[in-house]
Amino acid sequence: FPVTIHSIQTVTVFLTASPNPATDMITVTGTEMNDALINIYSMEGNIVKSITNVGMLSTFTFSVAELASGSYIIELISDNKRGTVRFVKEQ
Repeated sequence: FPVTIHSIQTVTVFLTASPNPATDMITVTGTEMNDALINIYSMEGNIVKSITNVGMLSTFTFSVAELASGSYIIELISDNKRGTVRFVKEQ
C-alpha cells in the first residue's frame, strides 16, 4: 500500500496585545484571519479560555475580566497561520 505524506507548513503571525497589562478588556492585533480560534493559556500550560469562530480583520477585542491576576499566553490559530503573544492580567 503506497503511503502519501502531505506537509502542511504553518505561517507564524506576529501579534500584539494591548493594553498590557490588562484589567478587563484586551485587543489582539495581527493579520487578517477567518474563523480563527483564540486560546488563552496559563503559564502552567492550561487553557483557561477559548473563543471560537473569530472573524478577525486585523484586531479583535475580548474580555479578560474573569481571569485571575497573572501572566498568560494568547494563541491565535486560523488555517495554516498561528501566532502567540504574552500578556499580564491585573485586578
